[in-house]
Amino acid sequence: MTEETKSAEEIAKEIVYELSTTNSVALSAYNRLVDLISAAIKQERSKQCVIPEINQDTSDGYHTFKELYEHRVLLWINLCLTFPDKCFWRPHYEGWPLLGMETESGQITYHMQEKYLPLFKDKIKQGGPEWDGHTSNDVVLRLEKLAIEQIKKKMGE
Repeated sequence: MTEETKSAEEIAKEIVYELSTTNSVALSAYNRLVDLISAAIKQERSKQCVIPEINQDTSDGYHTFKELYEHRVLLWINLCLTFPDKCFWRPHYEGWPLLGMETESGQITYHMQEKYLPLFKDKIKQGGPEWDGHTSNDVVLRLEKLAIEQIKKKMGE
């Protein structure tokens, strides 16, 4: 076995053993060193990855999830109020109406807490088309396309 493949414990044992054959103090130090190394190894093996609780108060250092959710909700409501002819809402889950928009690329929808309903209830038509099967990833792509379409309109293309 080469020095590179030996563990720290094995190397320490060899060094202290060599010293211990001529010195009883070294033997005592050797035993203490082995105990310390063994305890350190045992402690490392027993460490478990602790995953912190993630909830609405979890923060990236700037905003909590709760704040970011509120921002998203209000940005979405404002976008829908800007294009009310393309938007719709309908009751979906109890206390969670659905606010959606029909774009050239397909639907974009979000569930809103009922407390936000007064902001758009009388300004956007109730009902709307059946769900088109879109996923969260589809929504991201559709939002990006919508932004690009708006930029092109502003630039006169």
